[in-house]
Parts: sequence; structure tokens; C-alpha cells
Amino acid sequence: MKARPVVGVLVGGIVDILATNVFAAPVVIYVLLTHHLVGAPDGAQSLARIVGSDPSLGVAMWFLGGAASVLGGFTAAWIARGNELLVGALSAYLCTVFGVAALSQATSGTSLALHLAGFLVSPLLGALGGYLRRLQTRRAVHA
Repeated sequence: MKARPVVGVLVGGIVDILATNVFAAPVVIYVLLTHHLVGAPDGAQSLARIVGSDPSLGVAMWFLGGAASVLGGFTAAWIARGNELLVGALSAYLCTVFGVAALSQATSGTSLALHLAGFLVSPLLGALGGYLRRLQTRRAVHA
């Protein structure tokens, strides 16, 4: 395998995780402040439980994480300059790794079905990002 696709996958995965954290920061800050979790000894666990039990917060976090996966896939495809769908889908590797790690924690606040859905949806959204990059390059060629 050539270096560009590998670098694209690695960087796309990092962009996915970083963007997820940046996009989710306002939601996390909101929960921390409205539930008085700042400085609480079990703040992270309480945060996960609150987000997992509130459907509107859960949907917001899934939407923001999904947008980050699309961005990661787009970035991976942009760097790779080829095999956009595959490279975009593979850029979800860190989401998969962190998802497996979260499965081992009983306090994650998310059901098993949602975790399993994430294993399927994250690579699909990464592939969507790769597809969007492919569309962009095709439109540039035709213009």
C-alpha cells in the first residue's frame, strides 16, 4: 500500500476524534454547568450517565460525532487522493478502538445496541466523507 492512503487513514482518524471532542464541548459544558458536576469526584461517570439517559443530549452527541466522522473521512480521502470510500471508511479506526474500550466500562451510559450501531455507522459516515471528497474532485475536473 502506498504511503498517502495510510497517512490519510491515520490523519483522518485523528481528525475524527479531535473534531468529535471540539464539536461536543458545548454540550459537555452545558451538562457540567446545569448539573453542577464541575469539580465533582465522579463527574465523568455522572456526565456519561446523564448524556446516556437524556434522549435529546444523546441525539445531539450522536449527530456531532457523526459530523466528525464525515469530516475525518473527508480529510482522509483528501490526503489519500484515491480510493476515497475505502480510505474514508477506514478513518473510523479510532472510533472503533474507543468503542471497544467503552464496551468494557459498565458506566459508559450507552446501551449495547447503540454501541454496536456505532461500529457500523461510524465507518459508513467516514465513507460518506470520502464520497463527498470524490464528488468535490469530480466537480472540479468538470468545471
